[in-house]
Parts: sequence; C-alpha cells; structure tokens
Amino acid sequence: MPLSRCGSGAAVQHECHSLRDPHLTFAHGGRADFRGRHNLLYNFLSSPTMSVNVKTEEAIFTLHDGALTVNGTFITEAHIAARLPRNRRAAASFFSKELGEQDTGWEVVRGTCTNHPFKFGRRGSKKCYELDMAMDYSSATFELGNWSVAVHGMRSCRGCLLAGPEHRLDISFSARGDAPSHDRPHGIIGQSYATPGLERHGKK
Repeated sequence: MPLSRCGSGAAVQHECHSLRDPHLTFAHGGRADFRGRHNLLYNFLSSPTMSVNVKTEEAIFTLHDGALTVNGTFITEAHIAARLPRNRRAAASFFSKELGEQDTGWEVVRGTCTNHPFKFGRRGSKKCYELDMAMDYSSATFELGNWSVAVHGMRSCRGCLLAGPEHRLDISFSARGDAPSHDRPHGIIGQSYATPGLERHGKK
C-alpha cells in the first residue's frame, strides 16, 4: 500500500522495520509518529461531508528475533460518518477483529444507511446515495464526493505478538479537485491538506 501521492493523499501505516506505532504521512509530504491510548478514538479527518475516526489498542510484541520487546499500539477500527444531501446520514465501520486466519471475513464492514443497517465483507459492496463502499479481499474503500478513504486489514505481527489484537489496519486518504480548499478539513490527518505545497513534520 503506497504511503501517499504528493499533494493529494495521506496515509497511516505501521511499518515492519519500525516499533509498530502508527506512522503518519501527511498530504503534502512530511511525517510523524503517533501513539494512541488503549481503546480510545481519534479523529483523523473531519470535513463538512465526511468524518473518519480510528480506534487504537495496545499490543506487546517482539522485534529482531525476540531481542526487543515493544509496548506499542495498533489501529484496529475505522469509523466513517457521512453527511448526505437532503439531511440524510450514513455510517460505516471497518472492524479488524472480524478478519480471520486468511485476513478476510464476511462481516467486516457494518453500518447504517439512513438508519437502515447493512453489513458486508469479502467482495461485498454497498451504495448509500452518494456514498460508495466496496471491499475486495482484505481492503475496503469509502468514496464520497472528492474524498476517498482506503482501509487495509492485515495481521498485527506474524509470529511475534505476545498480547493484543491479532489484526490491525492501515488507512490512506485521497482528495481530488478542490476538496481541500473547499472543505477546509480538520483532524490529525485532515489539517495537513490546509497548506498546499508545505511539507509538515511532527515528532518521531
């Protein structure tokens, strides 16, 4: 999964060579590390039509063939809330705990479309007015207007997890056209769209 496309995308990933806390790549370049607290939600994107919140969970795992024990965090849930025309609402959540041994599942995404519940998994999809949602094997995309969110589920740490969630999520954001200037997004990732061409760096 690519980190980002300069000027149009941003990503949140856990890299294999790192200490596995989420690593942020911002919309116009620059990076930062992020360590959430256990079972708390954080807003990564907030625009007039879409909001994306993520949940972090603590995990203990080893690196370098057991030479290093790490107390870190993984992103395990992604929650998308959409505001649609005519005061309609939709919500969808990607739950990493629904992924099985083959890193896929049949009820991974659950939500509501104007208060009507839905759920789908591998090869499933759902259209709720202007909100398009689809899942292939272990990844799902959520598209609304000029915003796109891609969520990819995978094993947290193969053969090195001591405690914590078995699966985790990587998340990418993409903005097309005038979405950043028109929507003026907020949130940990969203705010990086506010300064075109400016590379922002945070703590690592």
